[in-house]
Amino acid sequence: MAVRILYNDHPHRSVALAGPSYVLVFHHSSGNTKTSAPKCTVEFSATENVDLADYNILSNQPCLGCLGLINIERDAFLCTISLSREVAQVRPGEMVYRILGIEFRM
Repeated sequence: MAVRILYNDHPHRSVALAGPSYVLVFHHSSGNTKTSAPKCTVEFSATENVDLADYNILSNQPCLGCLGLINIERDAFLCTISLSREVAQVRPGEMVYRILGIEFRM
């Protein structure tokens, strides 16, 4: 099931992966010094407990999952799965997918 990728730049940058029932929000904050890596806090909540009114759609591309965060110099990127293909069925209702495309979001 695809989730929506949303962003908010004010008052601090954050990216939300919003599904029908739950939201995963990544809040960006700078490191304490010029040499430290950026910091990110993660919030996992039920959709009804998160105010997404100030968020905008970041991409119309589908987001099929999240692989995690990566720091490159002073920037933090969220790696999302944008394309996959079903390759096997383990049991009824349990599928195995091959990842065919990923995207990095800042």
